[in-house]
Amino acid sequence: MGHFTRQLKKEENDFQQLQEGYVNFMKRFLFLFTVALCLLSGCAKKQPEKIVWPPPPDTPRLEFIGNFYSKKDFPQTPGMVALRRFIIGDVADFALTSPFGIASDGEGKVFISDIHAKTVHIFDFNEQKISRIGGAGTFDLPLGLAIDSNKNIYVADGSRNVVMVFSSDKEPLFSFGHDILKKASYLALDEERNRIYASDAIANKVRVFNMGGEHLFDIGLGRGNADGAFHAPQGLGVASNGNLYVADMFNARIEYFSPDGEFIGKFGERGDRIDQLDNPKDVAFDSEGNLYIIDSRAARLSIYTQTGQLLLTLGGGHTGHRLGFAAPKSVSIDKNDRIYVAEVTNKRFTIWQYYSKKYLEKAPQP
Repeated sequence: MGHFTRQLKKEENDFQQLQEGYVNFMKRFLFLFTVALCLLSGCAKKQPEKIVWPPPPDTPRLEFIGNFYSKKDFPQTPGMVALRRFIIGDVADFALTSPFGIASDGEGKVFISDIHAKTVHIFDFNEQKISRIGGAGTFDLPLGLAIDSNKNIYVADGSRNVVMVFSSDKEPLFSFGHDILKKASYLALDEERNRIYASDAIANKVRVFNMGGEHLFDIGLGRGNADGAFHAPQGLGVASNGNLYVADMFNARIEYFSPDGEFIGKFGERGDRIDQLDNPKDVAFDSEGNLYIIDSRAARLSIYTQTGQLLLTLGGGHTGHRLGFAAPKSVSIDKNDRIYVAEVTNKRFTIWQYYSKKYLEKAPQP
């Protein structure tokens, strides 16, 4: 009888475990089924309010896309977040530490140099993942970035004083500037004229190379405030006509030159008004030829004509607010007129969309 009782008890336990296993299976099945529906439907939720600048009743020229600190900031539905947590749990996430240079291929990849992490991160918005170029020891002080039409990535290393070039597959191709650059800072490309420009903050010159890395000539008279001289030149931008624009940081002005390096003009003066400059750090052009200037000390993004007429400003005063800036270091604009700003203090990059005529034809606004 005792043996029979033990056997019956064992069968009851087995049956109970089977029931529990079945219940757990159904819970997981229902959870995954719910998540699948969320992924397919997007888990209906209130759409975020569109933020534009300037706000109505003025005509909006820019649309806020978002701030990005880590992988958690990729666009995701609640279902995607739930599925990720269910499969891998809440894991520690990567985050930017000191973003400096920024560039985009215009097809979903954003490249950010991180000076304290000593690397270049790649935010892939299509795959929703983050990778990096190279490994430990690849860079010492990665600063300015640029991308050519073949999606090769150019990185200015301000400690090694070279420009390093990588393929779209992140493989090293070549480097240049070893015996020329004293402080590699920012980069700009002019493929039409076979030019690579690199600002040299210590030599107070802009070094000019061909696309193969051969040094051609220099722009600038050295340190000073005379026309054509620099005091710590930083960001560079090439207009559609080939003219080169230089952020002359400590002179608080923008100078521009012909493709052959001849001085053409300048604008800007030091001051606290929105139409003045304080610490111009980087420049970039949109598809309509407007010039964007990021001012690191004023924490402001300003838009000018190519001859120095102020059109629009954004930000001003260091802040962690999503629409403001804190120690912005670089600005870049891709072929879709998306504007990217890297901020050291806020440890993030911010994306805005410029409402160009080309963009509004594809995406009319109400």
